[in-house]
Amino acid sequence: MKKRIRVGLLVCFALVIGVVGFVAWHFFGPVPQATGALPDSVYIWQYRWTEGVVGAVHSADQDVTIQQLLVVSAEIMPGGGNPKIRPVLPDYALLATLQKPIALVIRIGAHGGPFNRENSMSQAVARAVRDSLGSAQKAGWTPAEIQLDFDCPTRCLSEYAQWITQAKEIAGTIPVSITALPAWLDSVGFRKVINIADGYVLQVHSVSPATKKGELPPLCDTVQTRRWMRQAARLGKPFRVALPTYTYRVGFDAKGRYVGVAAESVDSEPQGVVGWKMISADAAALATLVKEWQQSHPAMLTGVVWYRLPVPEDRLNWTTTAWNKVRRGELPAIRVDAQFETTDGLLQDLFLKNTGDLATSQPSAVKITWEDASLVAADAIGGYKIVAKDGSSVTFQQISSTPQMLNPGERSSFGWIRFKQAPKSLHWERDAVISAEPKGASSGEKAP
Repeated sequence: MKKRIRVGLLVCFALVIGVVGFVAWHFFGPVPQATGALPDSVYIWQYRWTEGVVGAVHSADQDVTIQQLLVVSAEIMPGGGNPKIRPVLPDYALLATLQKPIALVIRIGAHGGPFNRENSMSQAVARAVRDSLGSAQKAGWTPAEIQLDFDCPTRCLSEYAQWITQAKEIAGTIPVSITALPAWLDSVGFRKVINIADGYVLQVHSVSPATKKGELPPLCDTVQTRRWMRQAARLGKPFRVALPTYTYRVGFDAKGRYVGVAAESVDSEPQGVVGWKMISADAAALATLVKEWQQSHPAMLTGVVWYRLPVPEDRLNWTTTAWNKVRRGELPAIRVDAQFETTDGLLQDLFLKNTGDLATSQPSAVKITWEDASLVAADAIGGYKIVAKDGSSVTFQQISSTPQMLNPGERSSFGWIRFKQAPKSLHWERDAVISAEPKGASSGEKAP
């Protein structure tokens, strides 16, 4: 009897050691690596194809460093059991003229089941796939890929496989891929899903509400992303990763409570918002990550898909210049300069200009100092107020706690100063960084 107990204990101990060893390998074991720059692709997530979008699409098509364009073609809104398909209506005729392979992406709203073919959401997914394929084929071209963009509850992943199977039947020989969430990586259902899909894009960015303490999670945690890359690689299936380029605004009410977010348009604002906080993709952190991957990355990681294509009118996104720098592993410049303009040397108009590559907030306070001149009057405009002044300086401060943003190349007036005599020089100070105008500076000149 004792011998049986000892044997049983040894078996249990061996099982425990095996499980611990598997977990240790799963999270900390070596992952085969590859070298060289990863191919870049980009999501075209604009619902209105303006001239700016069309121009950006043409530029992306001509960029030899971009591998594929992924175009949102439909959005399915659940509608409380009566789902509706919101047609995005990309310019299919224009897409027919492009050289790059094009994926059509179906965005699917929240759904927790069922996933059988008789369900109204399942039928809407099938219809969206057919409609997207039909629109492309009518314009004379065939998509290189169909992608389902669905944040499936982890518990439903095995059932979600039915949608993927259905989409593959409709698409025929056209590959069907999916987007995936890091929370799925440990799920048995996820293994089933990626064995059916023809590929997946791991989304490591998300728009998250503030915590109870009002803290805002980062848009993309690059430290966590490195862990997720290793974890995904151990599943043995090639994958791509989606990285962000955008900014989102978190709205708060008069009591400081979270209300909602606006992430893709300055027009889509939740009601009841009295103040905003901005959360942007961290260009420096992402550039560092890209540069690191150029040297070494998991062999199963086959490319980066950027969300989303920069267009001139998209104020909540990087510029093309910043995006291109980050894709090369370079750091975009972040800089705001003060500019002084005058016609007679006595009245000085004051401006702030973004001379960098990324949108950035205007200074919360700006101090203007001068030499050898007497102050006559000064005033603040453009969301600033004067909080201090004496015979040699005026300090301006933003009125609102909500940061005012300046896009690259934009300029904003924040006040004026009139002198009795023309000052020999003007200086400005922000966060202890001082720029100075040379003597005799006039319209358009800025500090060296």
